[in-house]
Amino acid sequence: MKSDVSTRLTHRISSILEDCHYIRPHIDSYLRETDARRDIDRHILRILSNSIATLEMFVPSKEGAEYHGLPREVCSPTPTPNLNIRHIERDATWDFQPWICEKLTRMNAASRDLAHYWLIEIGDVQLKPDAPMSPKKWLKGLIAAHFEEVFSEASIIFEQFCAGKIVIDEKG
Repeated sequence: MKSDVSTRLTHRISSILEDCHYIRPHIDSYLRETDARRDIDRHILRILSNSIATLEMFVPSKEGAEYHGLPREVCSPTPTPNLNIRHIERDATWDFQPWICEKLTRMNAASRDLAHYWLIEIGDVQLKPDAPMSPKKWLKGLIAAHFEEVFSEASIIFEQFCAGKIVIDEKG
């Protein structure tokens, strides 16, 4: 299981980073030079999809009947992942799963927001008359902030795994 989870995680995070590297010049151009947006929706959607799938590896979303109080074992044919995640530079008893889940949750939220704000047209933004910025500056600022958060969180996770500092074992 160690190889499976680590390999899938590394593959998905590297895909996110590849898409980020591809869309960065287009987002930078939109933010600084032009109001015309390049057609990068497919790459943003792939970032979102990989982000959701990566988080699901560690924190599976609830099945329908779980919302009504049934235990997961009854609702899902897929067992809940029982993983031991540790950092080689920390005490072996320190569970590193909360750290990785927090990073993945933040990356997931940022990728959702990036997709959401990328699809908003500047003309559809209505700010209060006394707002300290224009709708264009507000929208472009949100796109930049969420893109940078996705890239930052993915980079941190990728660097830790590639350096061999995080180890995932199946609890047995």
